[in-house]
Amino acid sequence: MQFGTAIANKQAIQMFLADSATEVQAAQWLVRHAAWLIDQGQPFTQAAAMAKLFAGRMAGSVTNKMVQVHGGAGFSAEYPIERYYRDARAVELVEGTSQMQQIVIAGGLLARRGQGEALGGHAWTLRFRKTCCFSARWCVSSPSRKCDPGPNRWMR
Repeated sequence: MQFGTAIANKQAIQMFLADSATEVQAAQWLVRHAAWLIDQGQPFTQAAAMAKLFAGRMAGSVTNKMVQVHGGAGFSAEYPIERYYRDARAVELVEGTSQMQQIVIAGGLLARRGQGEALGGHAWTLRFRKTCCFSARWCVSSPSRKCDPGPNRWMR
């Protein structure tokens, strides 16, 4: 309640909610598309990188908006939004930085146009093969390598 009315009745809050719901739905579709490509046995590296990039940014954007909705209480440990905000930021870093995902995406786009050599040919995937997808069994940037969750992380 704020000024005698529910904050959900405020137009700014409704816009935050609508934008957030749209972003979450778009991220879900990108993830489902990447999963579908994997199921079909098709190349999925670029689609997975796009899903990770967008979903990571979306998580930060949505949680930031919801912290604003909660006002000062959004930073209080009494509400789960505070933890979601911290977790969203960590996801962007742990699952491969946005810049790494952008390089994977750009490499895929340039390779399709026959300009893969602009990124050093296949070398760009080797430089970034440590972008392991911790939510899957396979490494996103090097699908032929299994991701080992142990201290070594990479099985040869």
